[in-house]
Amino acid sequence: MSENEILDIPATRNYFELKKAEAASARFVALEGSSGSGKTFSVISYLIEQMLQSPITVTTFRHDRATCQDSVLADFKRLMLEYYKLWDDRCWNGSEYSYKFPNGSLYQFRGANSPEKLHGPRRNIAHLNEVLEIGYDAYVQIAARTSGMIIADWNPSLSHHWMFDKVLTREDIAYVHSTFKDNHMLPDMARREIEKLEPTPENIKNGTADQWAWGVYGLGKRGRRQGVV
Repeated sequence: MSENEILDIPATRNYFELKKAEAASARFVALEGSSGSGKTFSVISYLIEQMLQSPITVTTFRHDRATCQDSVLADFKRLMLEYYKLWDDRCWNGSEYSYKFPNGSLYQFRGANSPEKLHGPRRNIAHLNEVLEIGYDAYVQIAARTSGMIIADWNPSLSHHWMFDKVLTREDIAYVHSTFKDNHMLPDMARREIEKLEPTPENIKNGTADQWAWGVYGLGKRGRRQGVV
């Protein structure tokens, strides 16, 4: 599949980096970047295509299930409705927070704030959305029960976190850094809101400039706040 063939879906730089990581048989893919860089949409799009190709189980984790519902699940449903034209209410299990594709693939949405509840289920691919909100104990349980690729994405609002010390040092990892400028599908209004954070003379005058927020959410640079241990 070429880039020109999929411009009608959220095919940002992160999407193509995921495809490269797959071809290189990377165990872990780390997507770090600014707000609006297309990380989550690219991951979900990639996961949908994997589930369409063969019957696999995929689980997306966030700190808690409520947050997962409001963010990743909402993005998944939007993609399935607007881009892939595949959403079917009959495939959705509201009590289990899972979607079963006609070919048998299963997409689960879970919280990771109770590591003791992560001991049982296994999966082919795990997605850790906003991984800086997830604790190390939960990650260990998830990784041990994932047979294939583990994908993590995050806005770098912290400078100290287990992700940096225990995962980014691995040899079998594909690391990608991106900013909102790498996302050609970002709406102009959202782009302008991010640009208002830059400490330019005009933004300073208007009171919208924020050095820390610009660094994290505009440039995708790591902040100075203490992370999850």
